[in-house]
Amino acid sequence: MNAAPPRPGRLLLVPNALDLGAAPVDLRQVLPQQVLEASAGLGHWVAEDARSTRAFLKRVDALWPLARPLQAIDIRELPRPPKGGAAGASAMADARPWRELLAPALAGQDLGL
Repeated sequence: MNAAPPRPGRLLLVPNALDLGAAPVDLRQVLPQQVLEASAGLGHWVAEDARSTRAFLKRVDALWPLARPLQAIDIRELPRPPKGGAAGASAMADARPWRELLAPALAGQDLGL
Protein backbone atom coordinates (compact mmCIF):
# COMPACT_ATOMS: atom_id res chain seq x y z
CA MET A 1 0.00 0.00 0.00
CA ASN A 2 1.43 3.36 -1.02
CA ALA A 3 1.37 6.26 1.39
CA ALA A 4 -0.52 9.31 0.22
CA PRO A 5 1.69 12.14 -1.00
CA PRO A 6 2.21 14.89 1.56
CA ARG A 7 -0.36 17.65 1.60
CA PRO A 8 1.19 20.73 -0.01
CA GLY A 9 2.26 23.53 2.29
CA ARG A 10 0.93 27.05 2.00
CA LEU A 11 2.60 29.85 0.07
CA LEU A 12 2.34 32.89 2.34
CA LEU A 13 2.72 36.28 0.68
CA VAL A 14 4.42 38.41 3.33
CA PRO A 15 4.72 42.16 2.86
CA ASN A 16 7.87 43.93 3.97
CA ALA A 17 8.21 47.47 5.27
CA LEU A 18 9.54 49.94 2.72
CA ASP A 19 11.60 51.94 5.17
CA LEU A 20 15.13 50.83 4.27
CA GLY A 21 17.41 53.84 4.31
CA ALA A 22 14.92 55.84 6.39
CA ALA A 23 14.12 55.95 10.07
CA PRO A 24 12.82 52.44 10.87
CA VAL A 25 9.12 52.07 11.50
CA ASP A 26 7.84 49.73 14.20
CA LEU A 27 6.62 46.71 12.23
CA ARG A 28 3.64 46.45 14.59
CA GLN A 29 2.39 49.73 13.13
CA VAL A 30 2.35 48.45 9.55
CA LEU A 31 1.82 44.67 9.78
CA PRO A 32 -0.83 42.69 11.65
CA GLN A 33 0.37 40.53 14.51
CA GLN A 34 -0.74 37.40 12.63
CA VAL A 35 1.69 38.26 9.82
CA LEU A 36 4.53 38.68 12.31
CA GLU A 37 3.67 35.38 14.02
CA ALA A 38 3.43 33.51 10.72
CA SER A 39 6.72 35.04 9.52
CA ALA A 40 8.48 34.01 12.72
CA GLY A 41 7.35 30.42 12.25
CA LEU A 42 8.47 29.94 8.66
CA GLY A 43 11.59 27.92 7.95
CA HIS A 44 11.60 28.45 4.18
CA TRP A 45 11.51 31.67 2.16
CA VAL A 46 11.68 32.71 -1.47
CA ALA A 47 12.79 36.32 -1.96
CA GLU A 48 14.02 38.84 -4.46
CA ASP A 49 16.96 39.56 -2.18
CA ALA A 50 18.10 37.27 0.64
CA ARG A 51 19.78 40.13 2.53
CA SER A 52 16.59 42.18 2.81
CA THR A 53 14.70 39.05 3.89
CA ARG A 54 17.24 38.38 6.65
CA ALA A 55 17.00 42.04 7.74
CA PHE A 56 13.19 41.73 7.85
CA LEU A 57 13.40 38.51 9.87
CA LYS A 58 15.80 40.16 12.37
CA ARG A 59 13.18 42.87 12.89
CA VAL A 60 10.45 40.24 13.29
CA ASP A 61 12.61 38.35 15.79
CA ALA A 62 12.84 41.47 17.97
CA LEU A 63 9.02 41.43 18.23
CA TRP A 64 8.17 37.75 17.95
CA PRO A 65 10.88 35.09 18.45
CA LEU A 66 11.78 33.11 15.35
CA ALA A 67 10.98 29.40 15.52
CA ARG A 68 14.54 28.57 14.48
CA PRO A 69 17.81 30.49 14.36
CA LEU A 70 18.11 32.86 11.42
CA GLN A 71 21.12 30.89 10.12
CA ALA A 72 18.94 27.76 9.93
CA ILE A 73 16.21 29.39 7.83
CA ASP A 74 16.32 28.45 4.15
CA ILE A 75 16.16 31.63 2.03
CA ARG A 76 16.29 31.18 -1.73
CA GLU A 77 16.36 33.98 -4.25
CA LEU A 78 14.03 34.21 -7.22
CA PRO A 79 15.81 33.62 -10.52
CA ARG A 80 16.72 36.76 -12.39
CA PRO A 81 15.67 36.86 -16.03
CA PRO A 82 18.67 36.47 -18.31
CA LYS A 83 19.51 39.36 -20.56
CA GLY A 84 18.77 38.95 -24.23
CA GLY A 85 15.33 38.83 -25.82
CA ALA A 86 13.66 35.56 -26.79
CA ALA A 87 16.38 33.33 -25.35
CA GLY A 88 15.84 34.99 -21.99
CA ALA A 89 12.08 34.44 -22.14
CA SER A 90 12.46 30.74 -22.87
CA ALA A 91 14.94 30.32 -20.02
CA MET A 92 12.44 31.88 -17.58
CA ALA A 93 9.78 29.47 -18.83
CA ASP A 94 11.91 26.51 -17.71
CA ALA A 95 10.03 24.91 -14.80
CA ARG A 96 13.06 23.43 -12.99
CA PRO A 97 14.09 26.50 -11.00
CA TRP A 98 10.48 27.10 -9.99
CA ARG A 99 10.05 23.49 -8.81
CA GLU A 100 13.23 23.84 -6.74
CA LEU A 101 11.98 27.08 -5.16
CA LEU A 102 8.61 25.52 -4.36
CA ALA A 103 10.05 22.18 -3.17
CA PRO A 104 9.44 22.87 0.54
CA ALA A 105 5.77 23.70 -0.12
CA LEU A 106 5.37 20.65 -2.35
CA ALA A 107 6.81 18.58 0.51
CA GLY A 108 4.17 19.92 2.90
CA GLN A 109 5.99 22.83 4.56
CA ASP A 110 4.80 26.43 4.52
CA LEU A 111 6.84 28.84 2.42
CA GLY A 112 7.09 32.62 2.71
CA LEU A 113 7.42 34.86 -0.29
